[in-house]
Amino acid sequence: MEYTDLIKTVSIKCGLSISKTAEVLKIITDTVNRAVNRGESVEIEGLGMFSLTDEAKADNQSETLLEKISDIVNLDLKKIKVPRRVLQLVPEHIARQYDLAPISLDGNILTIVMLSPSNVEAQEFLNQKTGLEIKSLLCTINELEHILNQYMPQK
Repeated sequence: MEYTDLIKTVSIKCGLSISKTAEVLKIITDTVNRAVNRGESVEIEGLGMFSLTDEAKADNQSETLLEKISDIVNLDLKKIKVPRRVLQLVPEHIARQYDLAPISLDGNILTIVMLSPSNVEAQEFLNQKTGLEIKSLLCTINELEHILNQYMPQK
């Protein structure tokens, strides 16, 4: 199950909108991440126990709950320079319309960042337009703007 599947399922079962469900899940994962990063153990019945191992504590390297759920890799999006050929796969007006941006192409997988990875309509649209499998990652508005600004011609 992917993060978007989890959002859809919870949305249906709770009678919430997709965007509200995504917001709630982000709050939950952020809360758990903060607790784990403070050295606390968090147990969620039916999901598991999340804590830093002794080795991870020593190395200060741990996988966050959000990564476990959605297979998201922590990226510093403000440092990413997207290749022009990747940007060209998604026209700027479409990227701005759907609040997303392409960041990489690996074989047949186009990785995009989105304000709302639960926006299945946008992902399906890109899949149909590009013929590529779409992998979406959550980003902030500032991170998205950084990527979108790369559409501007360099002076």
